[in-house]
Amino acid sequence: MNTRYYMVIIKGEIKTSRIMSCVYNRNTQKWDVKFNTGKTYSYAYLNVEKLSDPDVLNPNMYRISRDGREFFDIKAIYVFRSTYETYWHICFGDGSERDYRRSELYIIESCLTQSQSSNVFEYIKQIAGLSNIRNEETGEKLLSKRFDKISFVGSDVALVKYLNPSLLQGKKNRTGIHSDFPIWMQ
Repeated sequence: MNTRYYMVIIKGEIKTSRIMSCVYNRNTQKWDVKFNTGKTYSYAYLNVEKLSDPDVLNPNMYRISRDGREFFDIKAIYVFRSTYETYWHICFGDGSERDYRRSELYIIESCLTQSQSSNVFEYIKQIAGLSNIRNEETGEKLLSKRFDKISFVGSDVALVKYLNPSLLQGKKNRTGIHSDFPIWMQ
């Protein structure tokens, strides 16, 4: 079964990589699931979720970790949604693929996926290009070079507030000050 187009959850466990086919049989009102071993089993309708039409995410716009260990060399991300849970299918550069419940992962999305943040960041990069701060030996513009290397700005860093001020419209505490600010700023 193509793990990039389908995800099959049987009795709460992700089984997609072990399955050749999963078809609902209207006559028996059960799911006929053929495993890679060649054996076919029938499951009650409520015991199987066959998800399709995943959202395809740009892996360069996410930092993902699990149990404190960051994932590297992610080549593709497919997000499947069921009624109660979201599942992530992640493809790695070494050819391996893994499935996770969203709740198992710690995910930081780059704020540059938002057009407001991306546009302001591009503007800042252009301004940096106007700076005449240069490397004395090579004559290379330093700020411009640094900004060109940045392709990810985590949504958990202070710069996000400058790139997209609308994010400041968070919850206000009883004094009317945004609760996003540290206590010493209030």
